[in-house]
Amino acid sequence: MASQAKLEGSITISPGVVTDSTFPAGSATIPLAFTQAIKTFNVDQPLRRFTGTGAPQAVSLGVTSAEFLYVRTQAIGTIRFNGGTDVPIHGTFIMEFPTTAPLTALSITVSGTVEYAVGGS
Repeated sequence: MASQAKLEGSITISPGVVTDSTFPAGSATIPLAFTQAIKTFNVDQPLRRFTGTGAPQAVSLGVTSAEFLYVRTQAIGTIRFNGGTDVPIHGTFIMEFPTTAPLTALSITVSGTVEYAVGGS
């Protein structure tokens, strides 16, 4: 049976209040959504957690090719996709991968708790 993922919500960016009036007065609300309203996967990896030791740790994807990745860390670290370059990470990270260039390998370096989930085939 196929699994599904849906992303709902928004990010609102606005100036802070410094005095009785704010300048500039504008704000922006950015809707959060996947490229498809609901992403469907043949195989998914349920939410997993581990505690990193500060050394690079290869992460089991549980799928041969992932089209969706969710990672959340409590500490600053790095994440590496498909053996490429380390990318800084801290907090929530969500990424979609095209079917023509899926995620096939993932490594996370962090000292602290990490949770992640992937979906693909």
